[in-house]
Amino acid sequence: MQQPDRPTRVGEYLVPRSATPGTCKSCGAEILWIVSRLGRPIPLSVATIEQDAGGARFALTHFADCPNAKQHRLGKTMIKEAGER
Repeated sequence: MQQPDRPTRVGEYLVPRSATPGTCKSCGAEILWIVSRLGRPIPLSVATIEQDAGGARFALTHFADCPNAKQHRLGKTMIKEAGER
């Protein structure tokens, strides 16, 4: 895969075509679920998606902009939702 032609933001991930749409259970925001290299689900915030010149899309983890992020420190609510797919 080609490297992005712009600097990445802290907490930013590549949005793969396989990302699964969802909704944050605590704030209602639109999110996309991806899976980390370790096999853990990661919610990405749809509101933060940016596209580089090559067409690759990037988004911040939803933990960066969720007003209720502190209650997800252990990930129980959001990880449970990811498992419900």
